[in-house]
Amino acid sequence: ETRQEAMQHLGEIFGLRDLLNLRGKFETPDAYWDHPSLEALYTRVSREFDLGKRIAVLNRKLDYAQEVVQVRHEQLKEENK
Repeated sequence: ETRQEAMQHLGEIFGLRDLLNLRGKFETPDAYWDHPSLEALYTRVSREFDLGKRIAVLNRKLDYAQEVVQVRHEQLKEENK
């Protein structure tokens, strides 16, 4: 593995975080605001599937993956000195 590959992995992790936390927010999507019945359904489904807890678990896993890649990146940097 190269330092460039490690950086690519970090970029992938940040992309997943963006998708999970910014674009996939655990909030009612704007499209449902005009349709109260759909908004209520979305809220019930979100609660039923514990989306908030699932997102938190995924964030912890991404934290770990990010730490592993950062450590590997540092190792590769030291090897190339």
